[in-house]
Amino acid sequence: MGEPMGILYISYNGALEPLGQSQVLPYLRELAGHGLEFTLLTFEKKQASLLDERRQKAQLKRELSQQGIAWHYLRYHKTPTVPATAWDVFLGLLYSTYLVIVKRIQCVHARSYIPALMALFVKRLFGVKFIFDMRGLWADERVDAGQCTRNSFEYKAIKLLERACLKAADCVVVLTHKVKGMLENSSPLQGCNTSIEVIPCCVDTEKFTINEEYRQRRRRELGWTGKTVLVYAGSLGGWYLAEQMVDFFAVGLRKHLNLNFLVLTHSNHRLIADIFQAKGISADSYTILTVPSSEVAQYLNLADIGIFFIKPSYSKIASSPTKLGEYLACGLPIITNRGIGDSEEFIKEHKVGTLVDSFDIEPYERALHETLRLLQERDAIRERCRQVALTYLCLRKTGIDGYQRVYSHFTDSKYA
Repeated sequence: MGEPMGILYISYNGALEPLGQSQVLPYLRELAGHGLEFTLLTFEKKQASLLDERRQKAQLKRELSQQGIAWHYLRYHKTPTVPATAWDVFLGLLYSTYLVIVKRIQCVHARSYIPALMALFVKRLFGVKFIFDMRGLWADERVDAGQCTRNSFEYKAIKLLERACLKAADCVVVLTHKVKGMLENSSPLQGCNTSIEVIPCCVDTEKFTINEEYRQRRRRELGWTGKTVLVYAGSLGGWYLAEQMVDFFAVGLRKHLNLNFLVLTHSNHRLIADIFQAKGISADSYTILTVPSSEVAQYLNLADIGIFFIKPSYSKIASSPTKLGEYLACGLPIITNRGIGDSEEFIKEHKVGTLVDSFDIEPYERALHETLRLLQERDAIRERCRQVALTYLCLRKTGIDGYQRVYSHFTDSKYA
């Protein structure tokens, strides 16, 4: 094996954020050393306690250094939105240029669009390889969220950046087969030899696993023995439809089912507690907790069903919810709505959940009935969910193997 390939990985999400912890660092830790030498550049949000922030950064920097990853970071600026983002981009361009020179970077891996702008600049300046890890359709997401229109300058500017990055990229990474098919037929890639790799959001199946002993003991302690526990884990608001999930739960309660709703979130608890109260749902029927990311897998084991409803829209063809893999790895069948990336086909093909056709009482009742029937399979359905996660959404198998294929486009190094 020759000299390790120097890769600059740029993420606009911070390494200290939950997303950075679950969808950036695990990949780099696994890939580091296998013929690859990573320099990580992130944009970190200001924390409430400056002392805690400094301690966390110092500890993480030491850990990553020991794992062969050189971590560099800049401050993330939020407001005013356009000037703040422009300032971040300017500083990122300067710092990326510095790192490419000092670290002898051969490839820049950009996670989403803002980092892609920086990567595009250094590619044209130094001729390095460029991986455009799209993560989604940013311009269309902003339209679907009502933040701009397709006739707006903002939308056209983002689409211009998207086309430039697609043309310049040596490899494009997407989350779903649906968006891959769309891109292959798009004008920016016509006549190009750019490869497109599909790598869905994966899960650490050694961390997210079935823990039956913990499940039974904690359910007894909580008084949940005999209950069917529905769980939602993640942020509230935005694309995630909290009110519709509570409506679904309320339908189950009206059917006199012995249900409990467990919500695990770092968002303000009032965002969903107010909805429960407005729907007349008793406080002893739901539990809202904020738990460290290291404990989420344990709490998922207390549940029987994992749920997430996402606002269906055009941009969601590119979406791969991390929740899907986390729920399945812990043996939970899924309840979700149609129109979200490859989830619909995935759930139907592997029989690991139920799809809601629309957000109304009759589809909710049908989905509940079908899911409770799945739960009658007891251990069999839990093991099937687990095996599907291991086969298709495993960090080390699906995720790491996928990125090894991406990097193998640029190096002859053989991975261990």
